[in-house]
Amino acid sequence: MEVREAGVMDKCPSGDFNQRLHQDGREAVKGKNTHPTVKPLSLAKYLCRLVGSPDAIILDPFCGSGSIPLAAYLEGMHFIGIEQEQEYVTIARARLAHATKEDTRKASLAEHNGK
Repeated sequence: MEVREAGVMDKCPSGDFNQRLHQDGREAVKGKNTHPTVKPLSLAKYLCRLVGSPDAIILDPFCGSGSIPLAAYLEGMHFIGIEQEQEYVTIARARLAHATKEDTRKASLAEHNGK
């Protein structure tokens, strides 16, 4: 499955998101999902299976840190994620990049091992 990115308008001030603060004062931490309402991936996967078939397109208009798009990807579905906060867009992209990197690595190992 191919993951494509659409353009994102950066509404956040420039600078490293690791040194930024959330609007409520919490510090953004590199490598941590600091979204205030992160959903468990198992719940997100269940919800995707509940409403979509394997080739469905899941729309998440409030993508946040990307739990629903990640779950849709892992369930073999397509997705459209919309998020206005650049900080959370960065987290969601990182989560999806990690998942696709793992899939590519597994496929490469299987190919190398003749499977």
